[in-house]
Amino acid sequence: MAASRCVRVICWNRWIVPLENRVDYLRLHTGRKVEVPFDVLIVFSTNLPPKDLVDEAFLRRLRHKIEIGDPTFEEYREIFKRVAQDRRIEYNDQGLAYLLQEWYIKRNRKLRASHPRDLCDQIIDIASYLAVTPAMSREMIDHAAKPTSWTFKTASPLTDT
Repeated sequence: MAASRCVRVICWNRWIVPLENRVDYLRLHTGRKVEVPFDVLIVFSTNLPPKDLVDEAFLRRLRHKIEIGDPTFEEYREIFKRVAQDRRIEYNDQGLAYLLQEWYIKRNRKLRASHPRDLCDQIIDIASYLAVTPAMSREMIDHAAKPTSWTFKTASPLTDT
């Protein structure tokens, strides 16, 4: 939906009537029109202001709008713990404290709920490349938080003989 405002408007307009009437009509290749139930719950998610995506008339037709802001430090910690556990990375508060201080507070970076997933995935990829266990070490966190500066103290597996 992000590619083109024109495409978004066409999609939004296509959904307005079925959303309101809870029924849609599909046209078969024979030309016959078939009525189908359209009793659905559609969830939209975006980091763009809704007014930049659709007009006021469409927004009025969406009965429930929920803004989900950035997590607090405690929420971020809980998200990180759950993601680390899911990814089988041993979580530790010292590693998270280092991450928050060095990569968020010092740089005035906003906490985002998606960052723990992205950082844990980076840690896993880096650890796999280095053939080590994924961990919340300072070195791994630094490399994960800034992946464009991969210079490892450990010799590269590609150059080891």
